[in-house]
This record gives sequence, C-alpha cells and structure tokens, in this order.
Amino acid sequence: MHRMTKLAIVAGVLALCACASGRYGDQSTMPGEKAQVDCSTVRCAECPELQTPALKPPNCCRCVPVDTKIKDCSTVRCAACPEGQHPALTPPDCCRCVPD
Repeated sequence: MHRMTKLAIVAGVLALCACASGRYGDQSTMPGEKAQVDCSTVRCAECPELQTPALKPPNCCRCVPVDTKIKDCSTVRCAACPEGQHPALTPPDCCRCVPD
C-alpha cells in the first residue's frame, strides 16, 4: 500500500504541474487548434492487470487492454517505468514494469 500511495502522490504532482504550466488545455488557443502532447516523455501511473497506457495524444496515460496478439515486443513502445523498474518486454504484456 505504501508503494501505491507514493505512486498516487507522484501522479498527482505531475498532473498539477501539467495544469499549472498552461501547456495543456489552454483556453486561449484558436478553435480547432489542439495542444501538442509528446507521449514519449510521459510517466504514467500503473494500469490494472492486462491493461497498458495508450501512449497516444491527447490522453497518453489512458489505460487500454493489452493486445494479446503481440508475439514480438521489439517494436512496442512503452511508457517509462518507476525508478528501479523496467519494461518486461515479454509478450503479451510487453510494457509490464518489473524490478531491475
């Protein structure tokens, strides 16, 4: 539970920083003009079992079902894992974070 509390706090701080920066959801943009989001630099909260972050703008960290048809993880792009962990890179859940 302690680990989940830390993760929730970190996710909350990141969300607060994103909102405070004014880069995302800025109401002063012209209609039809969307904020550019770079999903390659995000660190998402952990998704439930058999789900993974979408890594597609505008909501990079939206949890989506794992593609169970994946046989090769070499072309899969994963969100950053918490410190001390790395992506498993084993099908079907290539992006599951495991300890270093």
